[in-house]
Amino acid sequence: MIKDDIKVPTYVAFLTLLRDSDLAVKLAACKSLCVLIEDVHLNQEYYVEFVPSFLKICFQSVQVLQEFDSKIQILYLLSVMIDQLGEEILPFS
Repeated sequence: MIKDDIKVPTYVAFLTLLRDSDLAVKLAACKSLCVLIEDVHLNQEYYVEFVPSFLKICFQSVQVLQEFDSKIQILYLLSVMIDQLGEEILPFS
């Protein structure tokens, strides 16, 4: 669990890592972000403001990536985000 005072910098760091041109960095960030989002104590107050950026990066990545397994990891992140937000995903769709 991440303390509230470092959640925003953590999400900013994930945005930076997901934008990285190195596929290994991008996929490692993807997997780590999935674990963080799946955390039972996720506070959506901090997370929701980053959802549009995360969605944009994920959709861009799926379009550019060539390997099926890499696309699946990004799509899994998308499904975790959607699942975690539930009804709150509607404004972003």
